[in-house]
Amino acid sequence: MSHTDPDLLAQTIERWRGDPAATYRSWFLWEERIKNFRSIRRGLAQISAEIDAGIGRRIG
Repeated sequence: MSHTDPDLLAQTIERWRGDPAATYRSWFLWEERIKNFRSIRRGLAQISAEIDAGIGRRIG
């Protein structure tokens, strides 16, 4: 069995899409996901601006 076996990949994707608890149903088919993408984008823009300004946060 190859890691690039198209039949195995198709079966895996179908199993994932059919699983009611999988991320496909809880994330990709979730109406609120667009709002989350916007929030993530704003957060990344803020972090990027802080890095550009030399502010940076120290972790640890």
